[in-house]
Amino acid sequence: MSENEEKVYDLVAKYVLLLAFPKAEYEDTEIEISANGEIFKSKKTIQIKDGWRVFDERKSLRFSGKICVAIGIS
Repeated sequence: MSENEEKVYDLVAKYVLLLAFPKAEYEDTEIEISANGEIFKSKKTIQIKDGWRVFDERKSLRFSGKICVAIGIS
């Protein structure tokens, strides 16, 4: 398989697998503190379950490695 064919194959495989994976889950946290008559607010969203994001390219892992992790192959 040529390099270009491999890239296309990986891309198609990625999107097929994304369809089968659950949604990523997030949790929102908000805190409000009052001090000396001033109110300070802070909000944060954290990811609590990867879901389909195990294939997110921004995590700087090779796609093939992510497939192995996602389906439990070492």
